[in-house]
Amino acid sequence: GGGQIELPLPVPQDMVGRVIGRGGETIRRLQEESGARIQVERDSNRVVIKGDADKVQRAKELVLDIVNNPLPPRDGPRNDFAKHTMAAGG
Repeated sequence: GGGQIELPLPVPQDMVGRVIGRGGETIRRLQEESGARIQVERDSNRVVIKGDADKVQRAKELVLDIVNNPLPPRDGPRNDFAKHTMAAGG
C-alpha cells in the first residue's frame, strides 16, 4: 500500500478547543471517521495528521469542516430556522 504521510494543519487558536471537543470526544470521532491519527499541538496552534494519504486527506477535510463551519459557542436548540433568521439581520 501507500506510505504513511504526516500533514501539519494550522488551526486558529480559538478553534483548537473546538477541534478537540469536550474531553477529546470530537477529535476521537474525527480519528475514527478518517482512520488517521490526529495530534494536537496547542503551542503551535496546529494539528498534525498522520496515516495513509487518503485517510490523512479525509481527516484534513473533517478538521477544516469544523474550523470553517463553527457551531454556535452556546449549546442551543438544534434548529435551522434560527440560523436563517440571524443571517438576514444586519
